[in-house]
Amino acid sequence: MKRILLLLLMLACYAGYAQKRYSGTVRDAVTLKPLPFATVVTSQNRTRGVTTNLHGEFTIAATATEQQLVVSYMGYEPRSMATSTLKPSGNEVLLTPSVYNIDEVTVYPTENPAHRIINNAIAHIRDNNPDENPSYRCRLYSKTILRIEPLPKSKYESKFRSFSDTMNMLVTESVADRVYAYKDITEERVIANRVSGFKNPLFSFNTTSFQPIHFYSTNITLLDKNFLNPISPNSTRSYFFLIQDTLIVEKDTTFVIQFTPRRNTNFDGLKGFVHINSNGWAIQNVVAERAEKAGIDIKIEQQYTLQRGKWFPSQYRHKVTLNNYPPGYGVCSFMEGTGTVYDVSISSAAPKSIKRSTVAIADTANSAYAAIERYRPSPLTRKDSTTYKTYERLTKKHDLDKLQFLIEDLMQLRIPIGKLSFPLTALYGNNRYEENRFGLAAETNRRLTKYASLGGYFAYGTRDAQWKYGGSVTLFPKGDPKTSIRLSYRNDVDMATHFYLVGERRSSLVDHFLLDRADRTIEYAASASTHIWDIDLALGGKVAQLAPTYSYRYKGVEQQRLWTNNSEVNLTARLGYKERETKFFNTYFYETQGYPVIGLNIRQGLSAFGGDYRYTSVEAGIFKRFTLRKAGVLRITALAGNQEGDVPYSLLYGANGTNSSYFPFLVNSSFNCAKPFEYASSRYGSLFAYYDLGSLLFSRKNFKPTVSIFQAAGWSRLANSARYEGLDIRDMRKGYFESGLILGSILRYKIFGFLYLGFGAGAFVAYGDAVKQPLDKTITYKASINVDF
Repeated sequence: MKRILLLLLMLACYAGYAQKRYSGTVRDAVTLKPLPFATVVTSQNRTRGVTTNLHGEFTIAATATEQQLVVSYMGYEPRSMATSTLKPSGNEVLLTPSVYNIDEVTVYPTENPAHRIINNAIAHIRDNNPDENPSYRCRLYSKTILRIEPLPKSKYESKFRSFSDTMNMLVTESVADRVYAYKDITEERVIANRVSGFKNPLFSFNTTSFQPIHFYSTNITLLDKNFLNPISPNSTRSYFFLIQDTLIVEKDTTFVIQFTPRRNTNFDGLKGFVHINSNGWAIQNVVAERAEKAGIDIKIEQQYTLQRGKWFPSQYRHKVTLNNYPPGYGVCSFMEGTGTVYDVSISSAAPKSIKRSTVAIADTANSAYAAIERYRPSPLTRKDSTTYKTYERLTKKHDLDKLQFLIEDLMQLRIPIGKLSFPLTALYGNNRYEENRFGLAAETNRRLTKYASLGGYFAYGTRDAQWKYGGSVTLFPKGDPKTSIRLSYRNDVDMATHFYLVGERRSSLVDHFLLDRADRTIEYAASASTHIWDIDLALGGKVAQLAPTYSYRYKGVEQQRLWTNNSEVNLTARLGYKERETKFFNTYFYETQGYPVIGLNIRQGLSAFGGDYRYTSVEAGIFKRFTLRKAGVLRITALAGNQEGDVPYSLLYGANGTNSSYFPFLVNSSFNCAKPFEYASSRYGSLFAYYDLGSLLFSRKNFKPTVSIFQAAGWSRLANSARYEGLDIRDMRKGYFESGLILGSILRYKIFGFLYLGFGAGAFVAYGDAVKQPLDKTITYKASINVDF
């Protein structure tokens, strides 16, 4: 009997210490949005607990003696709850936002304990960065919604509230296979794609469209804007860190650390918090947003889990806020999304099949809804389902896919009307030779066929009183603009002399404003272009008749209105090493990843087809963009060329001078003090450096001028210069140099409610033995325009 009583006593004591499990969701008490990575601990042991996942969900075990749970989250009042009031599941924990600000913390003159943890995480970046693996592959589900939210007490609040409570503006889901090979080669293929309102969408929004795949790069790029990563070398000099909590789970410790840019620092920074796990000193969770409030705010959240001994991203969330957009309606627009990673496989060898960085949509993606339903981590919300169903009913009456053709053309500065598109750049130009150039161009678009385009144009100059016209036929053998064959005819005017550009492409619209000395040209041309690996290739040939509209003598013969023939074949190659190729609305975009862009241009003059000039021209260039830590962006372009053979002035190299009253704007990779045709040569070398410090030197809330420094150097030589009589031309054989200082965004205007249009000005001077004017006579002023957010 005593043994039975003793056994019952032991069981009773054990029951007292038995654990119960509680689960629930932590939410913002005002917005009811889930709070990811909140800390949930028991009152008896504040260092042992759990954190909520990306959806604010938690599960924690507590003994009967642990009578309270304590929930805390950065920027919110902590909350204690008696376990006796909790259910085993389905608990809703509401936290109230607090007025606490990290800037108010006083740090005493001792070593910040957070620095040891942050420095450990920095020291293990190579161990934890997924991109340091030889290769990995995963499958990524993404969902993005576009919604509007009326501002309180706005004029149209009730009208928009009924809409925003019912459905979203847009819902899109996708499933993509991502394969990575060391170093910087990523292939992302969308295998399933669904966009509300579109049967065959030409675009896809993935999680990686809004945030990087991981949080280990020195610069975190959000919406094409670089922010200094708080987990990067020497970040403790730029960021203030504060340990907010410490959790112990089995053998590992998780440190919850808040970060924000230090006071009196001026750089593009982030604020938020990060969970650092002592197991490998890896990032376990991170929440980051733009530290400075602006027209566009973006917030990202990432969760990492151990995958076969390595930390790897498992869930994502992003939120882009367009404040007061559309303007005048009293609403804000939000683009919110989530991402979930499946089927992670980390390999010790890179697959041989992946050679380029691409983002593409599979041909069968728009009908693969089963894959979306399979990988969707949670059911669609009522609003998401309503959005899909509403647009499905709408598409039965209206073909919304037609909107994609409009967007595609607008991205290329064209206006579509039916099966024709009208380029906006052909409507007007202003230059010294033509004064005002009015024109109209049209070409068939993909509504007619994706395999060909037929186009034509005409234009008229008010000063030269001449009509210009031309036409072209372009074939796309694969139904894709990346590979084309083009036949064209032009009766127009061309810029005298020639120059070559590499790197950041310059719009042909700029050249319309720089036309000074012109050659009348009748040209028949054929070309073929394609993109192979990381190389743009173009091979072409032309037969042209040239007649200078200006007077000079070449080899003693007057050239004005003298028609001569030029037959030429040419080869152009551009290597954008490891550029990331993205197809968006049938347009290809190429994003450099820190590697140089190299270009080559070869032209060969022929005596065939009645050609009067035999020559060989070889030009090469290199462009490199440097993103400097907390020090802006440096762009460097180097160009060189050599031409052998006797040619008239029209076929010489120009200096790419852009000093013209008809185009008073700064032009990168050009000589801003030199007139368009001030220099000519048969051999040249030039170097351009543009250093953009942004607003690093001075920044206030309503006044953020940018500072840029420009430096250029040129050398050139004109062989047999005595053959060109009657033209005031010279070369740069004695050296030409330019320096400039640009102050941008001196005047700053907010447009569309979230963008800033900035106007600035720059001053440039030219010097060196090739400059024949005093320094003060070379001063040139240029205007600058930039758009920021």
